[in-house]
Order: sequence, then C-alpha cells, then structure tokens
Amino acid sequence: MNQPKVLLADEPTSDLDEQTEHEIVELFTQIHRENGITIIMVTHTNQITAYSTRAVEMAMGKIKMG
Repeated sequence: MNQPKVLLADEPTSDLDEQTEHEIVELFTQIHRENGITIIMVTHTNQITAYSTRAVEMAMGKIKMG
C-alpha cells in the first residue's frame, strides 16, 4: 500500500485552472521519476498527453494507440 507499482488517476485535473493542472501533472511526473511508479491517467485534456510516455486514445468505442 505504501509503495504501489501503479497509480490510477481518473480525471485528476478536471475543472482545475491551468496553473493547478500543470502542478498536478508535474507532481505525477516527479512521482514516476523518483519512485518508478507507473501512472495511468484518464483525461479529456489533450495537453496533458504531452507529459506522457505513452498515450492511448478512445474514440467512438475504439481504442487508438498513440
């Protein structure tokens, strides 16, 4: 519980201002870099995918790898 291998985040930045959104994503990036934790995040914000190492898009019920 204290050292998870995976962190699931469902819309962690929804309804946040851009500055706070950036701070949250930077925190996730730091957690990943320092602890090696895989972070799986669901978002409707395309700008957040710029921080990711891999993106998977779902559109019209189909999964598209990005």
